Amino acid sequence: MKKSLILVCVLVSFMTGCSNTYRNDPYSSFKKYTAETLFHNAQTSIRKERFSDAVEQLEAMDSMYPFGPYAQKSQLDIIYAYYKSDDATSTIVAADRYAHLYPRGPHVDYVYYMRGLANLKVGTSWLQQKLKVNLADRDTDSLREAFIAFTTLRREYPNSVYAMSAYHRAVTIRNMMAERYLHIAKYYEKNRAYVASTNRASEIVQHFNGTVFVPDALAVMVRSYRGLGLPTLAKHTLSVLAQSYPDSEAYHSFK
Repeated sequence: MKKSLILVCVLVSFMTGCSNTYRNDPYSSFKKYTAETLFHNAQTSIRKERFSDAVEQLEAMDSMYPFGPYAQKSQLDIIYAYYKSDDATSTIVAADRYAHLYPRGPHVDYVYYMRGLANLKVGTSWLQQKLKVNLADRDTDSLREAFIAFTTLRREYPNSVYAMSAYHRAVTIRNMMAERYLHIAKYYEKNRAYVASTNRASEIVQHFNGTVFVPDALAVMVRSYRGLGLPTLAKHTLSVLAQSYPDSEAYHSFK
């Protein structure tokens, strides 16, 4: 009886130890593979659009074989696999890591591009992306980071195959940010917080000149100056609106 009890205890202890080992080493099931095998398996998973499998394989490879002939290429692949898995945060982290490890690498333009795309995904759901919902109401921090990534790509790598797409995306982001600022300015105006509405609208005029939201921003400034009892500034701003955008609905709203 005692021997049986001891045997049971030993078996339980062994199973518990194995379980703990597995929990402490999530890549234990990959240890039988070489770096080459893991790399090619991940490539196959990507081709078959099994991106979660690719992420696991590439993470295991990075953990067990951080150096070697496949290291740099696997860093690029995991950026793509994270992005296709809708893991925007991990995409950004992996992109930053690649740029840090290989600042002169041959694919840094691609890394900047993916970083920009990932930041566009931050804070949005899959359904919003699928339905192409207007994202101007979202927080501007991730939009700003995306804008920086795209403009850096355009400036540093003007001949990149991603440069033109980055340029168009940067223009779109600039419009989205201006629209977001306009929403905020109108919110403040509606609540009679005229100092805040004037400040936010003036940021559109100063930093987003050329966007379609400038006329409305000037109109917010005119109304806010009036609300503050500053007729001279209101008149001057209305004059700017009249001269710069004489055909706009924003200007005609004051007639």
